[in-house]
Amino acid sequence: MNAQGWFPTLICDFESQAHEQFKTSFYNNLEKYVHPDGIDGEHANLSFHHNTEFNFLFTEISDFAKQYLTALNLDPDDWDLHLVKCWWHSLQKNHIPMHNHSDAHLSFVYYVNVPPETGMLHFQADTQSFANDLTRGMFLDDYNDNFPFKEHNIFNAMSVSYEAKEGKVIVFPSRLDHMTTVFDGNDDITTDVDVIKKRRISISGDFLITYKKPRHVAMGLQPVKNWRIFGQ
Repeated sequence: MNAQGWFPTLICDFESQAHEQFKTSFYNNLEKYVHPDGIDGEHANLSFHHNTEFNFLFTEISDFAKQYLTALNLDPDDWDLHLVKCWWHSLQKNHIPMHNHSDAHLSFVYYVNVPPETGMLHFQADTQSFANDLTRGMFLDDYNDNFPFKEHNIFNAMSVSYEAKEGKVIVFPSRLDHMTTVFDGNDDITTDVDVIKKRRISISGDFLITYKKPRHVAMGLQPVKNWRIFGQ
Protein backbone atom coordinates (compact mmCIF):
# COMPACT_ATOMS: atom_id res chain seq x y z
CA MET A 1 0.00 0.00 0.00
CA ASN A 2 1.17 3.52 -0.80
CA ALA A 3 -0.46 5.83 1.77
CA GLN A 4 -0.31 9.61 1.37
CA GLY A 5 -1.09 12.20 4.04
CA TRP A 6 -2.36 15.07 1.90
CA PHE A 7 -3.82 18.43 2.91
CA PRO A 8 -1.91 19.04 6.15
CA THR A 9 -2.13 22.18 8.30
CA LEU A 10 1.14 23.96 9.05
CA ILE A 11 1.93 25.07 12.62
CA CYS A 12 5.46 26.30 13.41
CA ASP A 13 7.09 26.96 16.77
CA PHE A 14 10.24 28.98 17.38
CA GLU A 15 12.52 29.90 20.27
CA SER A 16 12.74 33.66 20.80
CA GLN A 17 16.29 34.95 21.03
CA ALA A 18 14.87 38.27 22.27
CA HIS A 19 13.07 36.66 25.21
CA GLU A 20 15.32 37.63 28.11
CA GLN A 21 15.62 41.21 26.87
CA PHE A 22 11.88 41.51 26.43
CA LYS A 23 10.88 39.88 29.72
CA THR A 24 13.26 42.07 31.72
CA SER A 25 12.00 45.26 30.08
CA PHE A 26 8.36 44.19 30.27
CA TYR A 27 8.56 43.30 33.98
CA ASN A 28 10.51 46.45 34.88
CA ASN A 29 7.78 48.61 33.35
CA LEU A 30 4.73 46.40 33.92
CA GLU A 31 2.74 49.17 35.62
CA LYS A 32 2.76 50.98 32.27
CA TYR A 33 0.97 48.12 30.50
CA VAL A 34 -1.60 47.19 33.18
CA HIS A 35 -5.10 48.48 32.48
CA PRO A 36 -6.45 50.72 35.29
CA ASP A 37 -9.40 48.32 35.73
CA GLY A 38 -7.12 45.29 36.02
CA ILE A 39 -8.31 43.68 32.79
CA ASP A 40 -6.04 42.47 30.02
CA GLY A 41 -6.26 40.63 26.72
CA GLU A 42 -8.46 41.78 23.86
CA HIS A 43 -10.80 43.59 26.24
CA ALA A 44 -8.06 45.92 27.46
CA ASN A 45 -5.82 46.91 24.58
CA LEU A 46 -5.29 45.64 21.04
CA SER A 47 -2.39 48.01 20.32
CA PHE A 48 0.44 46.47 22.31
CA HIS A 49 2.53 46.32 19.12
CA HIS A 50 2.65 50.13 19.06
CA ASN A 51 5.00 50.15 22.06
CA THR A 52 8.11 51.06 20.08
CA GLU A 53 10.45 50.00 22.88
CA PHE A 54 9.62 46.43 21.84
CA ASN A 55 10.39 46.83 18.13
CA PHE A 56 13.13 44.21 18.50
CA LEU A 57 10.56 41.61 19.57
CA PHE A 58 8.06 42.36 16.81
CA THR A 59 10.83 42.35 14.23
CA GLU A 60 11.79 38.87 15.41
CA ILE A 61 8.19 37.63 15.35
CA SER A 62 7.66 39.02 11.85
CA ASP A 63 10.78 37.12 10.80
CA PHE A 64 9.21 33.96 12.22
CA ALA A 65 6.11 34.69 10.13
CA LYS A 66 8.32 35.02 7.03
CA GLN A 67 9.89 31.65 7.83
CA TYR A 68 6.37 30.24 8.02
CA LEU A 69 5.68 31.54 4.50
CA THR A 70 8.96 30.04 3.33
CA ALA A 71 7.88 26.66 4.70
CA LEU A 72 4.83 26.95 2.44
CA ASN A 73 7.22 27.38 -0.51
CA LEU A 74 6.32 31.07 -0.81
CA ASP A 75 8.79 33.89 -1.30
CA PRO A 76 8.38 36.17 1.75
CA ASP A 77 9.79 39.06 -0.29
CA ASP A 78 6.57 39.01 -2.33
CA TRP A 79 4.44 39.80 0.73
CA ASP A 80 3.89 42.55 3.29
CA LEU A 81 3.01 41.44 6.80
CA HIS A 82 0.67 43.84 8.59
CA LEU A 83 0.53 43.31 12.35
CA VAL A 84 -3.02 44.61 12.80
CA LYS A 85 -3.64 43.80 16.47
CA CYS A 86 -1.69 42.55 19.45
CA TRP A 87 -2.53 42.03 23.12
CA TRP A 88 -1.27 40.37 26.30
CA HIS A 89 -2.92 37.97 28.75
CA SER A 90 -2.09 37.03 32.34
CA LEU A 91 -3.82 33.86 33.54
CA GLN A 92 -3.32 31.46 36.42
CA LYS A 93 -6.33 29.13 36.69
CA ASN A 94 -8.78 30.33 34.07
CA HIS A 95 -8.68 29.17 30.47
CA ILE A 96 -9.24 30.67 27.04
CA PRO A 97 -12.22 28.89 25.39
CA MET A 98 -12.22 27.45 21.88
CA HIS A 99 -12.07 30.23 19.30
CA ASN A 100 -10.23 31.37 16.18
CA HIS A 101 -8.96 34.61 14.66
CA SER A 102 -10.58 34.16 11.27
CA ASP A 103 -10.68 37.88 10.56
CA ALA A 104 -6.89 37.66 10.05
CA HIS A 105 -4.54 35.44 8.02
CA LEU A 106 -1.68 34.42 10.32
CA SER A 107 -1.56 34.49 14.12
CA PHE A 108 1.01 33.94 16.86
CA VAL A 109 1.29 33.43 20.59
CA TYR A 110 4.47 34.16 22.56
CA TYR A 111 4.92 32.85 26.11
CA VAL A 112 6.59 35.41 28.35
CA ASN A 113 6.19 33.62 31.69
CA VAL A 114 5.08 30.06 32.37
CA PRO A 115 4.58 28.92 35.99
CA PRO A 116 4.55 25.20 36.88
CA GLU A 117 1.50 23.13 35.95
CA THR A 118 0.18 25.72 33.55
CA GLY A 119 -2.29 25.06 30.76
CA MET A 120 -1.46 23.74 27.31
CA LEU A 121 -2.43 25.22 23.95
CA HIS A 122 -4.77 22.98 21.95
CA PHE A 123 -5.52 23.19 18.23
CA GLN A 124 -8.53 21.38 16.81
CA ALA A 125 -9.41 20.51 13.24
CA ASP A 126 -12.70 21.61 11.74
CA THR A 127 -14.79 18.51 12.43
CA GLN A 128 -17.23 19.48 9.66
CA SER A 129 -14.57 19.11 6.99
CA PHE A 130 -12.10 16.63 8.51
CA ALA A 131 -11.67 14.30 5.53
CA ASN A 132 -10.72 11.08 7.34
CA ASP A 133 -13.55 11.21 9.89
CA LEU A 134 -15.69 8.85 7.84
CA THR A 135 -18.55 8.60 10.35
CA ARG A 136 -18.37 12.16 11.74
CA GLY A 137 -17.00 11.05 15.11
CA MET A 138 -15.05 7.83 14.59
CA PHE A 139 -11.94 9.24 16.31
CA LEU A 140 -13.80 10.51 19.38
CA ASP A 141 -14.22 8.54 22.61
CA ASP A 142 -17.93 9.23 22.20
CA TYR A 143 -20.01 11.54 20.05
CA ASN A 144 -20.32 14.10 22.84
CA ASP A 145 -16.55 14.49 23.11
CA ASN A 146 -15.95 17.88 21.52
CA PHE A 147 -12.33 18.22 22.61
CA PRO A 148 -10.54 14.93 21.84
CA PHE A 149 -7.08 15.86 23.13
CA LYS A 150 -5.18 12.60 22.85
CA GLU A 151 -2.47 10.99 20.77
CA HIS A 152 -3.17 10.69 17.05
CA ASN A 153 -1.23 9.72 13.99
CA ILE A 154 -0.96 11.78 10.82
CA PHE A 155 -4.17 10.34 9.35
CA ASN A 156 -6.58 10.75 12.26
CA ALA A 157 -5.25 13.85 14.03
CA MET A 158 -8.30 15.90 14.94
CA SER A 159 -6.35 17.86 17.54
CA VAL A 160 -2.81 18.57 18.69
CA SER A 161 -1.50 20.05 21.94
CA TYR A 162 1.50 22.32 22.55
CA GLU A 163 3.12 22.72 25.93
CA ALA A 164 3.36 26.35 27.02
CA LYS A 165 7.09 27.02 27.31
CA GLU A 166 8.73 30.29 28.25
CA GLY A 167 10.29 31.97 25.22
CA LYS A 168 8.35 29.89 22.69
CA VAL A 169 6.55 31.55 19.78
CA ILE A 170 3.89 29.52 17.94
CA VAL A 171 2.73 30.66 14.49
CA PHE A 172 -0.44 29.21 12.97
CA PRO A 173 -3.27 29.93 10.49
CA SER A 174 -5.67 32.41 12.04
CA ARG A 175 -8.73 30.35 11.07
CA LEU A 176 -7.53 27.34 13.13
CA ASP A 177 -9.65 26.68 16.24
CA HIS A 178 -7.66 26.69 19.48
CA MET A 179 -8.04 26.95 23.27
CA THR A 180 -6.08 26.46 26.48
CA THR A 181 -6.49 23.75 29.11
CA VAL A 182 -9.46 24.16 31.43
CA PHE A 183 -8.69 24.63 35.12
CA ASP A 184 -11.14 24.93 38.01
CA GLY A 185 -11.50 28.41 39.42
CA ASN A 186 -11.29 31.93 38.10
CA ASP A 187 -8.51 34.49 38.00
CA ASP A 188 -9.15 37.55 40.10
CA ILE A 189 -8.92 40.83 38.22
CA THR A 190 -5.95 42.72 39.62
CA THR A 191 -3.58 45.59 39.01
CA ASP A 192 -1.03 44.14 41.45
CA VAL A 193 2.08 43.62 39.32
CA ASP A 194 3.58 41.18 41.84
CA VAL A 195 0.53 38.94 41.39
CA ILE A 196 0.55 39.31 37.60
CA LYS A 197 4.23 38.36 37.35
CA LYS A 198 3.48 34.94 38.87
CA ARG A 199 0.84 34.08 36.26
CA ARG A 200 1.10 32.63 32.78
CA ILE A 201 1.78 35.67 30.60
CA SER A 202 1.43 35.48 26.86
CA ILE A 203 1.37 37.93 23.98
CA SER A 204 -0.78 37.22 20.94
CA GLY A 205 -1.21 38.98 17.62
CA ASP A 206 -2.66 38.76 14.14
CA PHE A 207 -1.17 39.48 10.73
CA LEU A 208 -2.92 40.40 7.52
CA ILE A 209 -0.87 39.49 4.47
CA THR A 210 -0.92 41.54 1.27
CA TYR A 211 1.09 41.50 -1.92
CA LYS A 212 4.07 43.83 -1.80
CA LYS A 213 3.48 44.94 -5.40
CA PRO A 214 0.25 45.00 -7.46
CA ARG A 215 -0.44 41.61 -9.00
CA HIS A 216 -2.77 40.69 -11.87
CA VAL A 217 -4.41 37.86 -9.95
CA ALA A 218 -7.96 37.21 -8.80
CA MET A 219 -7.16 36.04 -5.27
CA GLY A 220 -5.05 37.52 -2.51
CA LEU A 221 -5.06 41.05 -1.11
CA GLN A 222 -3.50 43.77 -3.24
CA PRO A 223 -1.07 46.24 -1.61
CA VAL A 224 -2.65 48.72 0.80
CA LYS A 225 -1.77 51.60 -1.54
CA ASN A 226 -4.22 50.02 -3.99
CA TRP A 227 -7.10 50.21 -1.51
CA ARG A 228 -9.79 52.90 -1.65
CA ILE A 229 -11.46 53.74 1.66
CA PHE A 230 -15.15 54.62 1.95
CA GLY A 231 -17.26 55.53 4.95
CA GLN A 232 -15.15 58.41 6.22
